[in-house]
Amino acid sequence: MKRMMRTTNTSSRTLIKAVVCLGLIPALIPGGDAGAAVIFTDFQTLNTTSNVATGDLGAAGVTLTGTDLASGVLDGTSTFFNQAFFTPQLAMSDFLQISFSQSQTATFSIAFDTPITDPVIHLQSLASELTFPGEVITKLSGQSTFVVAGDMVTGTIDDGSFPTDANGTIQLSGTFSAISFWGDILPGASVDGVRI
Repeated sequence: MKRMMRTTNTSSRTLIKAVVCLGLIPALIPGGDAGAAVIFTDFQTLNTTSNVATGDLGAAGVTLTGTDLASGVLDGTSTFFNQAFFTPQLAMSDFLQISFSQSQTATFSIAFDTPITDPVIHLQSLASELTFPGEVITKLSGQSTFVVAGDMVTGTIDDGSFPTDANGTIQLSGTFSAISFWGDILPGASVDGVRI
């Protein structure tokens, strides 16, 4: 997962907007300030036993916890988000892979130690349904098989050539200290691994 943050000074207050690739990309989202600096989340630790990843989004700390944090790249060398399906497209970034199976409803939480406004999330290889309970979600980009409806994002199974499954970028509206979501497998699948 990769996160980006932008800060802009408005009068006497600082606004922080983010993209979660967990990429957070405020300066490039609709209504964003194109002059603001964009900063990616730098994930520094991933413990696949306790299912906790930590990092920094500028000066803000970020923690991802959940049912199964299966793997990741933390050194900024992943090219998974270097596709036109993502807004913005990232030549190189970190990623974290969340996984879940048919036998479980997997739950995940992204916590920020400084509130984040209008986070943007890249989702790569989605062949399941993610529910962000009660949240307003906008699809910023993605394949036609990457569908946003209400508080859910659904992808389809596609085991063909790379990229597999459904890929795209969403934005959640509002200001968040934490984002909670769960994943459910689609009929016909046994396991899904989604990169964020």
